[in-house]
Amino acid sequence: MTEPATTDPVVEPTGDPEPVSFVNPDGTFKEGWQDAFVPEDFRGRTMFSSFTSVGDVMKKVGNQELVLSRGGKMPSPLPENATATEKDEYYKALGRPESPKEYELAVPDEIKDFVQPELMEKGRELFHAMGLNKQQAALAWKFEQERIQSGLEEMARTAKAEREATQNALEKKWGPDAYAERMHFAKRLVQENTTDENREQLLEAIGHNQHILEFVAEFGMKSKEAGRIDSDGAQKPVMTKEEHQMKAKELMETPGYINGSLTPAQMERLQKEIRAHYAAMEE
Repeated sequence: MTEPATTDPVVEPTGDPEPVSFVNPDGTFKEGWQDAFVPEDFRGRTMFSSFTSVGDVMKKVGNQELVLSRGGKMPSPLPENATATEKDEYYKALGRPESPKEYELAVPDEIKDFVQPELMEKGRELFHAMGLNKQQAALAWKFEQERIQSGLEEMARTAKAEREATQNALEKKWGPDAYAERMHFAKRLVQENTTDENREQLLEAIGHNQHILEFVAEFGMKSKEAGRIDSDGAQKPVMTKEEHQMKAKELMETPGYINGSLTPAQMERLQKEIRAHYAAMEE
């Protein structure tokens, strides 16, 4: 006799069904999320179509809270024919400071010599006229700093290339040893006949121009050959001792020196020149 077949009892589900998530692990929405969460009478609005993740929703909520905290006031786009008052109100709502002087634009030391204060003031006025807030102005000024720095670096590379090209051309023309000798006399000639204020600028300018450097170097060599400078490049007095004595006597016989009518500054210069002639006589 066979026993009758048995079947497992059917277990009816109890409790709430397992929830279905419309959010991916990375926070983005799955297909069909609007049908699940957006009220039927709100569906189709473009606002919801712009949401692709939970982050988008949070950003929208944050912006709306900011608007509400301002009393619901949000600047409307400016019309093309906006008045000065309308522009001021609009830019103020966007965070523009009251005056151009409120923009804090620090000038780094490395470009300070190349930034004109009057242009900085014009820049502040331009930022203000454009309606920039302080953060926007700072970004614009940072870009300008980088542009200036890049220009200075390019100028330095160009100057170095020019100096190297000038040296190579003259070494090829004179030979390395003759070039070094001529450069020595050229530099001494400049040092003996310039002041502290313009010496470096003149040497820099000469080093960039082959024709000027060649002229000064040749002039220095000819001065050496004529005995007007010594072998080290130092200038020699051109006047004889007798000529120095005669010149000193001539200066001492000027009416202003005799009667003391010269100003203190004039008297000092005259006495200095007289002393120089007497010193040259003793060399």
